[in-house]
Amino acid sequence: MSRPRLTHRTPQKIAVGEKGQFTRTLTDGEVALFIGATWDVNPLHTDDSFAAQTRFGRRIVPGLLTASLLTHIGGLWNFLATEMHWRI
Repeated sequence: MSRPRLTHRTPQKIAVGEKGQFTRTLTDGEVALFIGATWDVNPLHTDDSFAAQTRFGRRIVPGLLTASLLTHIGGLWNFLATEMHWRI
């Protein structure tokens, strides 16, 4: 796995409206480890046949796994999040 290329910054140096990004491809093994740790056994994540019949057409990654990837950016910037907000 290659490391994302983000400059090291501290929260005091981040400007309002500043953006950053990184790309990550998750493997079946990584998804399986997350599902095993969280017990998120929703068939959308675990059952190819079931998921193929849904609007997604295939298995999808658990949402909290994708949300947890943001902790990587916080770690690079030496930042500790204290709250999360969700919109549906």
